Amino acid sequence: MERRRHPRVEVDHAVLFHSDIYRNPKVASTFDLSLGGMKIESLHSLNSQEGLEISIAIQPQVISCRGKVIYVVEREKGRIEAGIEFEGLSEPDSIYLKEYLFDLRVKRVVDGDTLLSANGERVRLIGVDTPEVHKSKKLYRDAERTGRDIKTIKALGRKASAFTKSLVDTKEIRLEYDQAYAHIGHRDKYGRILAIRQFWGGSMAEDFS
Repeated sequence: MERRRHPRVEVDHAVLFHSDIYRNPKVASTFDLSLGGMKIESLHSLNSQEGLEISIAIQPQVISCRGKVIYVVEREKGRIEAGIEFEGLSEPDSIYLKEYLFDLRVKRVVDGDTLLSANGERVRLIGVDTPEVHKSKKLYRDAERTGRDIKTIKALGRKASAFTKSLVDTKEIRLEYDQAYAHIGHRDKYGRILAIRQFWGGSMAEDFS
């Protein structure tokens, strides 16, 4: 599996690019985006290892940098998917991109250890494992493991959810990533981002301790 130093966030932004070979500007859109690169879709052909000049519209700014095509996959109806590695991202653009990707607005608390961000991403908080609120296999496993009944576990889960909500609900939070999860792309088997909530100088795990 691909090892990603920088976790990617699924976002859709307009991209303008031209290659070192063909100077006419072409358009694309992002599938996902990270500090290190992006995955794009376009109707225009690209070649692996091709050098690009790139502009990405992330309102209210436009980020511009060099890039290199890492891979190209042909899709249906003449579309291509390409992985782009950023090269020469300026410090101001890097700071803006980091704030955009890692400072997420929480839309709602799913449960004590899972958040839904305003951009639709689900975030599973590392270092926090709270009782289940919703009916699931884990709820029954927790009941068997702890010897407590389902009703009690759900009640504890609702308390944990309320506590998490008091900390992060509708707030802007900063995410930090543990490189121990880089080999799985910083996502769990359900596609949730694995991260630590960071603000007020502490982590979510510290708030629970």
